[in-house]
Amino acid sequence: MTAKITIDQHHELMLEWDWSLNKEFDPSTVTQGSDQKVAWVCRKDHDLKRGSYDQCHACRMPITEQEKQHQHYQEGLSCHHCFGTLDTEQKQRFAERQKQISLAKQRGEEHIGNAAQEATERRRAEKRAEKEAARNRPPEPEL
Repeated sequence: MTAKITIDQHHELMLEWDWSLNKEFDPSTVTQGSDQKVAWVCRKDHDLKRGSYDQCHACRMPITEQEKQHQHYQEGLSCHHCFGTLDTEQKQRFAERQKQISLAKQRGEEHIGNAAQEATERRRAEKRAEKEAARNRPPEPEL
């Protein structure tokens, strides 16, 4: 298994890590290519604002709303930059991730971050409670 590369392993990136806006994140847990959104500081002291680009979640390239209309764009799966370059395993992995994102959205939950972890833990606790209640339920009388 390949080791995950984390942000804190890159000294040049840590110089741009925004400690004031990333209080809830530990850079040793943010991996290369993750979906976590973190803030960065421009070393040239530019007053950077959020842009109008989105990101292809397959290749991580920036894409515009217009590029999302391209025939090769599939949300979470591919864009015109990476279409035709992904292997079967990558396509399956991206499709499963997009499915989980869609399911979380249908439940009104976040897919990543602390809110997602809390929702997962809550659902697991509810399932354990249901199973425990079923085990403690008296058996149905036979007719």
